Amino acid sequence: MTNRILLAALLLVFSNACTEDSVSDNASALIGEWIDCVDADSTFTFGVDNSYAYDETCSGEGCEEDHLSGTFEAQAQRLTTHAASPEGDIIVQAFSYYANANNLVLGAGYPQGSHDGVVGTWTSQRSTKKNGLELGATEQTIVLKADQTGTVTEYLGSSKTFEASGTWGPDLDPENAGGFELEVTPDGESFTISLSFQLIDEAVLGSPRFCRVTN
Repeated sequence: MTNRILLAALLLVFSNACTEDSVSDNASALIGEWIDCVDADSTFTFGVDNSYAYDETCSGEGCEEDHLSGTFEAQAQRLTTHAASPEGDIIVQAFSYYANANNLVLGAGYPQGSHDGVVGTWTSQRSTKKNGLELGATEQTIVLKADQTGTVTEYLGSSKTFEASGTWGPDLDPENAGGFELEVTPDGESFTISLSFQLIDEAVLGSPRFCRVTN
């Protein structure tokens, strides 16, 4: 059995080297409205006044939409949102990000040290709190080697929660054209998990799933 995961909003924070310009450029490029390029069912809006909104649309019986509004803080590679739902729940999320002129990558994997294309070590973090309760704070590291072997490791705090190894290569899925796929088998299991991603601007690993609507 193969499970396929597209590295998107909250999958894949800190680079070992970062300049003042890269801090400013990434945060400035974030401003605007972004839509899910694939399903067109969710949008993120980041305002110049640090306002933030997330809106989801869906249809069908039992469908539940998410709507959040609040503020955000953007650092070099870390985005934190503080928002409230219509029901009054307070949601705080923090994750790595990367923005350019056309695409927003949420859960971007940044290199730890030097890399040669996708070959290297890439790390991301994500966390979610609801009404002050920690729902999850995960650090994920992907190691891609030149012999096309790779590993995925996840930590919750200092505790390792997941580890798997396998092989990587070009992704044949048209939805990830020009991208790569890492197929891994979790330790002690017989099934495989497929992680799909792209190398974006020679800077981060992730999925350019969100497209710019407005600046």
